[in-house]
Amino acid sequence: DPRDPSTIALDFITTNLAVLGLDQADLAEYEVSDLTVNQATGSTHLYLRQTFQGIPLYNGLLQVNVNREGRIMSVNNAWVRGLAAVANAAAPGVSAGNAVAIAAASLELETRTPPGSLGPPDGDKQVTRLDPTGISAEPLEAELMWLPVAAGQVRLVWNFQIHTADRAHIYDLTVDASSGDVWTRFDWVA
Repeated sequence: DPRDPSTIALDFITTNLAVLGLDQADLAEYEVSDLTVNQATGSTHLYLRQTFQGIPLYNGLLQVNVNREGRIMSVNNAWVRGLAAVANAAAPGVSAGNAVAIAAASLELETRTPPGSLGPPDGDKQVTRLDPTGISAEPLEAELMWLPVAAGQVRLVWNFQIHTADRAHIYDLTVDASSGDVWTRFDWVA
C-alpha cells in the first residue's frame, strides 16, 4: 500500500468510531503528539492527543500501529467519548500559582505562599511559568488539561511537576482548576 501510514491510521479511526467508543465530534479537535517509525520492522506508531478548546486530555492518547504493509496491527484508545459535552468548565477559577501552593502543602513542602508568575499565561493551555523558589529544584510550569475523574465526568485541572530539593522525587500533579482539589499525584522516581 503506497498510502501514508498516518492516512491509513486516520482512515481506520474514522471508519471505526463506534468500535472505538467515539463520536464523530471527538475527531473535531486533536493533535499529533508523536509519530515514530521502527526502523527494524518498518512499522509506524501514531499517537493522537485528544483536545477540547485547545486544551489536551491528561494521558489522552489514541495510539495506532501500522505495519510496513500498511495494515493496522493494534490500537490503544484512551480518549473520552463526547469530551466537549462532559468537560466541566472553560476557564480556571483557581490560579496556577494557587494550584501549585495547594499541591506543595499536600506534599508537606515548606512553602507558605503561592509562587509568583514569571510572565503572562500563554495560549489555550494558559501555560504559566512560576518562580520555583522553595518548591521545586527545576523550573516550574503549569498548564491546563482535562482530567477524566469518573464515567461522564471530566474536570479542568492544572498539571505541573515538582522536583523535590533532595532530587529524590519528581511529582506529576493535577489540581482542580475550579475547586483546588488535588486529583492525582504520581512520583516519576519511585
